[in-house]
Amino acid sequence: MNDPSTEKSDLELKEDLSNALEVAENRMLSALTSYHVWKWLNQSINIHNKGEDFANKNVSIINRYLTFLRHSFVSEYQSFVVSLSAFFDAAKYEDRFSISKLLNIIHGLMAETDFNKLKADIDNIKRRHGVTIAYINELRNA
Repeated sequence: MNDPSTEKSDLELKEDLSNALEVAENRMLSALTSYHVWKWLNQSINIHNKGEDFANKNVSIINRYLTFLRHSFVSEYQSFVVSLSAFFDAAKYEDRFSISKLLNIIHGLMAETDFNKLKADIDNIKRRHGVTIAYINELRNA
């Protein structure tokens, strides 16, 4: 059994959990926002969405602000990839956020059977989406 003097109290664990969930929520919101901005910029010049005239009008507007919008397009894409990869690459983000860090925090707040089921569910998600996760990490490292 662990030394009781080194174990965190329930209040400390709940505070750690609250902080970790806030970081996770901010990462997901960052990824979601970046994705939508990137998608909108990408689709604004796509003639298949609303036709050639609409796309040409948008291209004209984009050309006026090309430097800013090109930078926005690239940075939103990068932000999306980096924000997503934080959830699956503990080696790069362990000090800030990772699923293993979150699991370590909640371990003391859950029954062992519930905790083991949660870990198994996470492992299933990672296995099912392993190729996509690896691709996201590859994009981030490119």
